[in-house]
Amino acid sequence: MTTLTPPTAPEDISVHAPKVGIARPALLTAALAVAINASIFGLARLGGVDFAPADSTHRATVTVAAVLATTVIAMAIGWALVAVTVRHRRPTLGTIAIIGGAFASLSTLVPLTLNLSVSARLTLVSLHLIAGSLYVIGIARLRRASAGETR
Repeated sequence: MTTLTPPTAPEDISVHAPKVGIARPALLTAALAVAINASIFGLARLGGVDFAPADSTHRATVTVAAVLATTVIAMAIGWALVAVTVRHRRPTLGTIAIIGGAFASLSTLVPLTLNLSVSARLTLVSLHLIAGSLYVIGIARLRRASAGETR
């Protein structure tokens, strides 16, 4: 008599399907990104950094509301991608972290092309990198938690 054994799951299945929810790391990283970006933006404004375009007839400036909104939207899109990834188990969270890091890096090109002072452009670049870094850190923590690692 022969018995059939079910196929075994891949070794790294925990990378695909976290045993923990994504709400906590998503909310934590988004809250940290909002708090840090608002603080840096506020400090830059207190330091005299002007976020209005140079030589512009329109005084369209970057405001704290714009910084907060774009941070929240970017985090929401990123974590929605993680939720879809977890649900469909493709691609891995590691791949999503790499894609998120690449998008954060590429998004720094936008502030660099604006007609702003160097200090304003560098401040905005740092905000992009902070949000992207926190997103990648959140995914890394999710991967470790899903694998049962504790730190």
